[in-house]
Amino acid sequence: MKQFFCRPETLVLLAAPLPTRPLPPRRRQPAHPLQLQRNRQRRQARRKALRIRFLYDASIAVSKGEFDKAFKLLRPLAAKGNTTAQMRIGALLRDRRWRERKSSHGLWLV
Repeated sequence: MKQFFCRPETLVLLAAPLPTRPLPPRRRQPAHPLQLQRNRQRRQARRKALRIRFLYDASIAVSKGEFDKAFKLLRPLAAKGNTTAQMRIGALLRDRRWRERKSSHGLWLV
C-alpha cells in the first residue's frame, strides 16, 4: 500500500492498484526484404574477409616454413570446397614439402 500525507495530522491510505492482465508477448515485425538482403550481403562479406585472411595467413606461414600451420589454416577451407585452398595444398604436396601419413584425421605433416 502506498501512503501519502496531505497534512501532517491526516493520513490518507490509498489502495493498491488492481492487478492487470499481463500483456501478450509483442510480435516481432517481419523484416523488410531490403533489410534481409543487406543482412545477407553483410554475412557474405564477413565470410569472404575471413577466407581471405586465412589464405593470407597460410601464405605467410608457408613463406616462413611453418607448413603445419599453413595446413591447419587451409584444410577447413579446402574441405568446404575453396578451390584456392585446394590448389595451395596440392602445390605443397606436389613440391614434396609434406608427406602423407595415415591418421584418423586424414593428412598430417611429418
